Amino acid sequence: MNIATCSLQKPLSCASTATIVEVAQALSTKACRQILVVEKDVPVGIISTTDIVTRVVAAKKDPSKTQAKDIMTQPIQSLDAETPVEKAYLFMIQKNLFSIPVTKQGKLVGILPFSKSLGQNKC
Repeated sequence: MNIATCSLQKPLSCASTATIVEVAQALSTKACRQILVVEKDVPVGIISTTDIVTRVVAAKKDPSKTQAKDIMTQPIQSLDAETPVEKAYLFMIQKNLFSIPVTKQGKLVGILPFSKSLGQNKC
Protein backbone atom coordinates (compact mmCIF):
# COMPACT_ATOMS: atom_id res chain seq x y z
CA MET A 1 0.00 0.00 0.00
CA ASN A 2 1.43 3.39 -0.96
CA ILE A 3 0.72 6.98 0.09
CA ALA A 4 -1.41 7.56 -3.03
CA THR A 5 -4.09 5.29 -1.54
CA CYS A 6 -4.40 7.46 1.59
CA SER A 7 -6.82 10.34 1.88
CA LEU A 8 -4.39 13.22 1.86
CA GLN A 9 -5.15 16.62 3.30
CA LYS A 10 -5.37 19.63 1.02
CA PRO A 11 -2.24 21.68 1.67
CA LEU A 12 -2.32 25.29 2.73
CA SER A 13 0.10 27.05 0.41
CA CYS A 14 1.32 30.43 -0.76
CA ALA A 15 3.63 31.86 -3.41
CA SER A 16 7.21 32.76 -2.52
CA THR A 17 6.35 36.43 -3.14
CA ALA A 18 3.49 36.51 -0.61
CA THR A 19 4.08 38.96 2.21
CA ILE A 20 4.29 37.70 5.76
CA VAL A 21 1.07 39.59 6.50
CA GLU A 22 -0.65 37.49 3.79
CA VAL A 23 0.97 34.32 5.14
CA ALA A 24 -0.13 35.08 8.71
CA GLN A 25 -3.68 35.87 7.54
CA ALA A 26 -3.86 32.54 5.66
CA LEU A 27 -2.57 30.65 8.70
CA SER A 28 -5.04 32.44 10.96
CA THR A 29 -8.02 31.83 8.65
CA LYS A 30 -7.33 28.10 8.41
CA ALA A 31 -6.11 27.72 12.02
CA CYS A 32 -2.90 26.08 10.80
CA ARG A 33 0.63 26.17 12.19
CA GLN A 34 2.48 25.86 8.88
CA ILE A 35 2.14 26.80 5.24
CA LEU A 36 3.93 25.42 2.20
CA VAL A 37 5.64 27.82 -0.17
CA VAL A 38 4.89 26.61 -3.68
CA GLU A 39 6.12 27.65 -7.12
CA LYS A 40 4.42 26.12 -10.18
CA ASP A 41 2.87 23.39 -7.98
CA VAL A 42 6.31 22.42 -6.64
CA PRO A 43 6.91 22.80 -2.87
CA VAL A 44 10.04 24.93 -2.39
CA GLY A 45 9.82 25.83 1.29
CA ILE A 46 7.73 25.88 4.43
CA ILE A 47 6.89 28.55 7.00
CA SER A 48 5.69 27.83 10.52
CA THR A 49 4.20 30.21 13.04
CA THR A 50 7.47 29.88 14.95
CA ASP A 51 9.36 31.06 11.85
CA ILE A 52 7.19 34.18 11.74
CA VAL A 53 7.83 34.91 15.41
CA THR A 54 11.60 34.33 15.31
CA ARG A 55 12.49 35.47 11.78
CA VAL A 56 10.14 38.44 11.45
CA VAL A 57 8.76 39.70 14.77
CA ALA A 58 11.82 39.09 16.95
CA ALA A 59 14.13 40.25 14.14
CA LYS A 60 12.04 43.47 13.88
CA LYS A 61 11.37 43.02 10.15
CA ASP A 62 8.38 44.67 8.51
CA PRO A 63 5.85 41.85 7.83
CA SER A 64 4.22 43.88 5.06
CA LYS A 65 7.53 44.11 3.18
CA THR A 66 9.06 40.73 4.05
CA GLN A 67 8.22 37.96 1.61
CA ALA A 68 7.74 34.25 2.19
CA LYS A 69 10.96 33.46 0.29
CA ASP A 70 12.89 35.62 2.79
CA ILE A 71 12.04 33.48 5.83
CA MET A 72 10.98 30.05 4.51
CA THR A 73 12.80 26.93 5.58
CA GLN A 74 14.31 25.20 2.58
CA PRO A 75 14.79 22.65 1.23
CA ILE A 76 11.81 20.80 2.61
CA GLN A 77 11.25 17.09 3.14
CA SER A 78 8.63 15.49 0.91
CA LEU A 79 7.70 12.01 -0.24
CA ASP A 80 6.50 10.69 -3.57
CA ALA A 81 2.92 9.41 -3.71
CA GLU A 82 4.22 5.95 -4.65
CA THR A 83 6.17 5.64 -1.37
CA PRO A 84 4.91 2.73 0.75
CA VAL A 85 2.93 3.92 3.78
CA GLU A 86 5.16 1.92 6.12
CA LYS A 87 8.24 3.72 4.79
CA ALA A 88 6.49 7.10 5.18
CA TYR A 89 5.61 6.22 8.79
CA LEU A 90 9.23 5.34 9.64
CA PHE A 91 10.56 8.39 7.82
CA MET A 92 8.24 10.71 9.76
CA ILE A 93 9.31 9.14 13.06
CA GLN A 94 13.01 9.49 12.18
CA LYS A 95 12.59 13.14 11.16
CA ASN A 96 10.13 13.95 13.98
CA LEU A 97 7.49 15.21 11.52
CA PHE A 98 3.78 15.67 12.22
CA SER A 99 2.99 15.80 8.50
CA ILE A 100 4.80 15.66 5.19
CA PRO A 101 4.10 17.06 1.72
CA VAL A 102 3.32 14.42 -0.90
CA THR A 103 4.29 14.90 -4.53
CA LYS A 104 3.61 13.10 -7.78
CA GLN A 105 6.12 13.68 -10.56
CA GLY A 106 7.50 16.53 -8.44
CA LYS A 107 4.14 18.34 -8.17
CA LEU A 108 2.40 18.82 -4.81
CA VAL A 109 -0.69 16.60 -4.44
CA GLY A 110 -1.39 16.80 -0.71
CA ILE A 111 -0.21 16.43 2.85
CA LEU A 112 0.10 13.14 4.71
CA PRO A 113 -0.58 13.66 8.43
CA PHE A 114 1.32 11.37 10.79
CA SER A 115 -1.99 10.08 12.15
CA LYS A 116 -2.87 8.70 8.69
CA SER A 117 0.43 6.84 8.50
CA LEU A 118 -0.30 5.17 11.85
CA GLY A 119 -3.18 3.12 10.46
CA GLN A 120 -0.90 1.69 7.79
CA ASN A 121 -3.56 -0.56 6.34
CA LYS A 122 -6.49 1.83 6.71
CA CYS A 123 -5.46 5.09 5.03
